Amino acid sequence: MLMPEFHLLTNTDWRILNVIRQKGEVDRSYIIKETGLTLATVSSSLNRLLGNTNNFKTILITKKEMPKREPKAGPAPILYSVIPKVGYFLGISVGLSNTRLALIDFDFQVVDLKSNFGEEFCFKTGTNMSAVVNDVRKLLLNIREQRPEMIQKLLGIGFACEGAVDCVNKVARYSPAMPFLKELNIKEILGPSEMNFIENNNLSLAMDNVPNCIATAELQVGNLSEYYSKDDTLAKAKDEYDDKNYRARNEKHIVCLNIGTEISVSLILDGKIYRGMSNYSGCIEHFFVDVDYNELKMIPGFSVKDTDPYHQLGFLIANSIGKIDKENALHKLTKDEIANLYEHSGSFIGKSLSYIVNLLNPELIVLTGHNANAFYDYFYPQIRESLGERTWRFGLENLRFERTSLSSNSAAIGAAINAYFELVASFNN
Repeated sequence: MLMPEFHLLTNTDWRILNVIRQKGEVDRSYIIKETGLTLATVSSSLNRLLGNTNNFKTILITKKEMPKREPKAGPAPILYSVIPKVGYFLGISVGLSNTRLALIDFDFQVVDLKSNFGEEFCFKTGTNMSAVVNDVRKLLLNIREQRPEMIQKLLGIGFACEGAVDCVNKVARYSPAMPFLKELNIKEILGPSEMNFIENNNLSLAMDNVPNCIATAELQVGNLSEYYSKDDTLAKAKDEYDDKNYRARNEKHIVCLNIGTEISVSLILDGKIYRGMSNYSGCIEHFFVDVDYNELKMIPGFSVKDTDPYHQLGFLIANSIGKIDKENALHKLTKDEIANLYEHSGSFIGKSLSYIVNLLNPELIVLTGHNANAFYDYFYPQIRESLGERTWRFGLENLRFERTSLSSNSAAIGAAINAYFELVASFNN
C-alpha cells in the first residue's frame, strides 16, 4: 500500500533519489556534483530520505560508512543506496504472441517470479479485446495471490501495447497487427474494482507502445544504461568503492530493433526516446515505404495474400529459430529454406534500416526482443551487407551493432519503469 509520507517528498528529494538509484551507491560529493545542489540542501534531503525527520518517516535509503583509504585522507566516505523492498512496480506487455508480466523493485531489479506452477505470468495473447482484457486481469489476480507481500507495497502499474499508443492520455489508439486493440484505455483494461484499488492507494499508471518500452528498459537497466558491468565476476572482485567496473555510455543516437513475432523499432535521439509529435512513434510498420512484393515472394513461406508482411515475416523468423509454438508456425521449413529465409529477410530488414541510418546517422543499433541472440548470429551479416549497399559510407563506418542483455520480458520491464517515472512526475507537477 502506498504510504501517505510519499506525498511529502519534494522535487529535490526525487532528484537526489534518482541519482542514488541510478548509480547504486554514491557519496554526498557525487550527489552534489550531479545535481548542482548545495551541501546544506543535499544534507537536508538525505536526512529526510533516511527517515530522520518528523514529517517524513518512510525510510527510502540506507547508508554505510566505508573504511578510510589513507591515514590522512580525512573522514571515511559514507555511501548511500536505495532500499529495494520499499516498493514495487508492475509492468504488463500485450504483445503479438504473448501477454507478459514483470515486477521490479524500487532499485529497478527484476523480481524472479518463477515457481512450481509454470507460466502463471505469461499468457498467449487473445484474438479479441475481451480476451486480452481478461488475460491482463488474470495476471493481476495471479500476482496478487502469489506475491501478496509485494502487492501490498505496489506503487505503480505500467502497460506496453502494440501499435500507436498515446502515452500522455494513456490510450492504445490502434494497432496494425492487432486491429481489435482500438481506443483502449487503462480504465477499460483494469475494470472498476481494480481502478478503485489503484485510486484508493494512489498508484501511478503509465502506458506506451512495446518498442518504446523496450527502449526504456535498455536505457535504464540494459545495454544502454549509464552504468553497467559487462563482467559481474570481475566487478565483484574489484574494490566496491574505488572501482565498480562501471563504464559510461556516450552514445546519444541509437536504434533499438526489436525482432520477435513482430518487427519494430524505437528511436533514441540525443539520449532520449523519440515519441513524435503525437506520442505515436515506435512502430516500424509505419516507416517502411518501399514494399516490394516480388522481393518478399523470394522469402520461403511468405504469402503475397497476407496484408501485413512485417507481421508474417516476424512469425517466419521466430519459427525458423524455434522461438514460437508449432501451432503458430506459418510454414514448416527445410534447412535450405531456413538458410534462404535468413538471407532474404536479413537483406530486406537491412534495406528498411537503411532509411533510418541515412536519415538519422545513429551510432548504435541494439538488437532486442526474445530472438535477439539468434537474430544476431544468423542475420547480422546480411543486414550489414544490405546496409553497405544503400548507406553512405561515412554513415556506416562507425555504426555498431550490439545484442541485448535483457530477456523476452524487456517490454514489461520497461512498462514497469515507466510507472516509476510517472510516479516521480506526479509529485513534481
